[in-house]
Amino acid sequence: MKRILLLFYFLIPTVLFAQKQGEQLVDSLLKALPALPTDTFKVKVLYEISSGYRSFNASEGIKYGQQALEMSTNLEWQKGIAMSYGAIGSNYTGKSDYSKALENLFKALAINETIGNIKGQAVNQINIGVVYMKKGENSTALSYYYKSKKLYEQLRDNNGVSLNLNNISIIYQEQKNYTKALECYNLALDIAKNENNRTQISTTLGNIGVVYFFQKDYKESLAAQFAALAISRELGNKSLMTDNMGNIGVSYRNIAAETTLYLNGDSLIPKGKQANLKLSVDYFNKAIALGREIGYLDAIQEFYSGLSETYTLMGDKEKALESYKQHVSIKNSINSADIKLKIAGLEATREMELKDKELEIEKLKVANTRKERVLYISGIILLLGAVIIIFRKFYSQRRSNQALSMEKRKYLQQIKVQEDVLNDITYAQSHDLREPVSTIVGLAKLYDQENPNAPENKAIIKDIVEVSVKLDNRITSLIRKENKLAAESKDMNKEGDN
Repeated sequence: MKRILLLFYFLIPTVLFAQKQGEQLVDSLLKALPALPTDTFKVKVLYEISSGYRSFNASEGIKYGQQALEMSTNLEWQKGIAMSYGAIGSNYTGKSDYSKALENLFKALAINETIGNIKGQAVNQINIGVVYMKKGENSTALSYYYKSKKLYEQLRDNNGVSLNLNNISIIYQEQKNYTKALECYNLALDIAKNENNRTQISTTLGNIGVVYFFQKDYKESLAAQFAALAISRELGNKSLMTDNMGNIGVSYRNIAAETTLYLNGDSLIPKGKQANLKLSVDYFNKAIALGREIGYLDAIQEFYSGLSETYTLMGDKEKALESYKQHVSIKNSINSADIKLKIAGLEATREMELKDKELEIEKLKVANTRKERVLYISGIILLLGAVIIIFRKFYSQRRSNQALSMEKRKYLQQIKVQEDVLNDITYAQSHDLREPVSTIVGLAKLYDQENPNAPENKAIIKDIVEVSVKLDNRITSLIRKENKLAAESKDMNKEGDN
């Protein structure tokens, strides 16, 4: 079993308590947080807290990153939104939740590219590279490291260049090009020392120790790992401490497996196979305990596998089996969580699509309602216009009949007939015309305007035409009755004049 130490440090230009690290930094910021007003400075503090938590409590880091995201969104501060997504993504990486990590890191990168934030882009790209490296996609990881390194060189940021050199070296290490890997690591270490960046010094020393491990130079490997562990403890960086102790456990186990390496003990390597195996068990258990404390599942499952191999060398098959079961259980839980996240992502996408469809439907309903109102109002106006015209004629004729009734009683019977005709017209207006108008309005509601070629639309248009013909026939009938009434009135006038 080999545990590759993957460098993960979310490099940021901090402006608050620059010399404090880890839990001390977080505690200081948490005390100052309640008194701060809601502005961009408070977003920066929340971001610092989230980034600080990443090394020892990623779950809390995600919580404060989300608070920073909500606040920066309300403030419409794009840089703050990008910073928040980046911090959330780096914490998900610490929890080995790579799907969520990439989701948030790519959101941060997109915003930083839009606003032209080169430093933000460099940070996002190196952290995206780290995720892909942890996923075993080294080619993709390498491309992001080189992109990030180029941006840091453009900014003349030596810390960023050193950070990328470390991760590029890990790729060489994976390719078993140990000479090139050590060359890049030593360049990175020199830069980190010149910049007095103790976190990078620790991570680089740890990585150098891993290269010596692969070269079976265990003494140099342990020297580098213990030096890295001492700095990690000073910084309170539990993630790095977990890696350091786990890698020390691997080294002692391999020393015990090499029969020629434990015969003569020294300050780092004790004499005797069992002594080295015992140290291997101790450091594996310390790494696993600390990894559980911070939720570092990716490291825990690998160190359980290493612990199983150590117990096998000790001849303790029962503990070897139990450790291996723990390794399998945690590995399966990581894979299961990743699958669940993918399913959740699909469900979220489907839910968003359904919501979009619902909004479209609501918009169509509103549009149709407006059109229905227009049609209904237009129908009422036409109906009222026709009623007014007919009734005006009716009242005009009635007044004329009243004026003539005294002088032309002989025409009383004819006037009665005219009144019957007018009543017939009135009834037709209020009953016969309303029915087809209502039918047309109802059919118009059923017409699918968004899909004119729908089969149902043809039937609706056919029905509208049929009802329109009936309406036209009824209106024609009314006009005939009016003409008949006018003709009778004309005849009466002629008789009156005679």
